[in-house]
Amino acid sequence: MNETKPFNELLRKTILSIDGLSVGSDAITFRCSDGSEYQMFHRQDCCESVSIEDICGDPADIIGFEVLQAEEATSSDNPPGVKTGEYQDSFTWTFYRLTTNRGQIVIRWYGESNGYYSESVDFMQTKDVTAPPMPVEPTPVKIDPAAYRNYLNNLFNLFKQ
Repeated sequence: MNETKPFNELLRKTILSIDGLSVGSDAITFRCSDGSEYQMFHRQDCCESVSIEDICGDPADIIGFEVLQAEEATSSDNPPGVKTGEYQDSFTWTFYRLTTNRGQIVIRWYGESNGYYSESVDFMQTKDVTAPPMPVEPTPVKIDPAAYRNYLNNLFNLFKQ
């Protein structure tokens, strides 16, 4: 099974592991408690480049917890202080936010091209559901969720404008 899905397909799923979540990576694999697996990636071509530019938040805050929000946003405006890249006749910032009751992460992808090639990120289901969701015991955490959510929302909105 290799089927393109919307990013919000992760809603109500519990992510057990994430591979490839690092700056510069061009592929991420999400493994869920129900046996399903998803990959976020870009099919590289000539005269363009797409990769993870930044990760805000701690991935431990989403692993083992039900995903309550899975959101995608794009922008074609450079944030202040970002230098023009090698192929930057055209560019796209794509932000992916995953939120659980423990916290959230925002994955920021950056794509640049000569304007002819794609700068998009694909999200594909690579394994189907194989079992009922495994129960995952949450780890207690002492954090002010409102303050943390406000901080990440402000950061996300800064690049969304």
